[in-house]
Amino acid sequence: MSDERFKTWLQAYGKAWEEKDAEAFVALFSKQAYYHWTPFRTPYVGHEQIAAAFNEAVSTQENITFHFTRLNNDGFPAVAHWRTTLNRIGSEKDVVFDGILTVEFDDEDGLCRVFREWSHSSEEEEQDGSVAGE
Repeated sequence: MSDERFKTWLQAYGKAWEEKDAEAFVALFSKQAYYHWTPFRTPYVGHEQIAAAFNEAVSTQENITFHFTRLNNDGFPAVAHWRTTLNRIGSEKDVVFDGILTVEFDDEDGLCRVFREWSHSSEEEEQDGSVAGE
């Protein structure tokens, strides 16, 4: 996967998240893609499961911004550092997510076939008793 192609894919991923657009989000994945939300959960498989998880997640999010930096050039899998800020509906808290993601693409159509994510959020820090914003 070329650097430019991965950048375009990540921009579309971020835009779909920011706009809470499940249709645009799942269009980035092959029909039977595996989406590993964390290393410990069973992955979501296919458009239906990915869309349902996405819709549930964004239902409590607003004012979403997504940023990324690619960490490898033309590597397999493609790797990026990402950071998202959002406002949590209901609590009115600002939340920051920071993580790493890997994407394995289907060579035939350029869609993601395996997505893996490792992340942490400022909400988790607050729940652990740590000081947020440090």
